[in-house]
Amino acid sequence: MTTFIAAFVLFGTCVLAMAVGVMFSGKKLSGSCGGRGPDGRPLGDCLCEREKREVCPTAPKAV
Repeated sequence: MTTFIAAFVLFGTCVLAMAVGVMFSGKKLSGSCGGRGPDGRPLGDCLCEREKREVCPTAPKAV
């Protein structure tokens, strides 16, 4: 039982440390391609977005 409690405390401490690191880093969450801005436009021109346009140039844009 002692091993279980020690492992749980260690795991909880690691999760807490990662959460604090994310809060203090100041970065905003974004998708793999930089995400989208508040107006819906992509924040970056990454490879996956260019491939989508080249493969389906006439496809309607997803909202």
